[in-house]
Amino acid sequence: MTIWAFQAPTEDAKRRAIYDSLKNEGKSRFGWSTEDANDLTLESNHWTDANREQMFLLKVEQGDWIVHVNVPEHNRCVAAPVLSGYSFDDGLRFPDHADFRHCFEIDRSKLVEFNRRDPAVVPRVNLDLRRRFHRVKATDDFHRTLDNLRTGETANLWFETEPTLDVLTKLIHEYNKSKQLETFLAPIFEKVPGVVKVQRHGTRWGTDHGADLIVEYGKAPLPRFTVVVQVKSFEGQHEEVGAVEQIKEAVSIFGAHAGLIVTTGRKTSQLEKRINAAAKELGVQIELLAFRDVARFVIEYAADQLFRPLPD
Repeated sequence: MTIWAFQAPTEDAKRRAIYDSLKNEGKSRFGWSTEDANDLTLESNHWTDANREQMFLLKVEQGDWIVHVNVPEHNRCVAAPVLSGYSFDDGLRFPDHADFRHCFEIDRSKLVEFNRRDPAVVPRVNLDLRRRFHRVKATDDFHRTLDNLRTGETANLWFETEPTLDVLTKLIHEYNKSKQLETFLAPIFEKVPGVVKVQRHGTRWGTDHGADLIVEYGKAPLPRFTVVVQVKSFEGQHEEVGAVEQIKEAVSIFGAHAGLIVTTGRKTSQLEKRINAAAKELGVQIELLAFRDVARFVIEYAADQLFRPLPD
């Protein structure tokens, strides 16, 4: 599949005519086609000077997309998928001539109108044409742009950086297996605003009664707010639900006001359902910090654990 970007003519009347053809006829059109001899399907005309620059139109196929840039006015765009390959018809009529006879059937039901400066447009989708046409090479980004336009999302940099969180989470897991993850996280919890004490309960000999960490919030005269934390260094999907039973035990034993399960594994519907059921049963809030959110948590409160500090 190819994304083709067509530049609009400079005359407003012609831009509007192309727009009307897209909307009303379901036809995308390209100019420099005033004469019958400009029909690219005529073998004898394939290599004439008048047609040479338009030969790329024969490469446009069903399933491609065409974007008309600066149609119906400057910075506006109209895009639609192609239903059929090249054809040549009578074109658009103007007072002294006909033009835009090169044409393609497009799917009007999927036609999209947008401003090329819209924040939904991914920057790699280059619609700043310096010639009469070009190919938009960033096809994935083009379709992400269409999704953004439909949903109202913007082309945020975070979409590009999200996969980096996968790498960081994997490294956190690999460097902190089993009980080491509790030791790694404890000083990070201490940096969370409002935390006054973090007890590394899970590092003691014997049972921890489901609480690897006991985190206390609040300062006098306000009452303390206690959160019990169960930590799991997991890889892949976190299907195992034993952590839920452990957190239930911890809430009961320590009279905690809330519970938190931290796992480097990916959250699953099975785990989330058990957490929600446990929270309802106990009447307390139980949260899940899983996979990428673990990396986000560390970046927010202890970035120095992941990145080399800037030199003085």
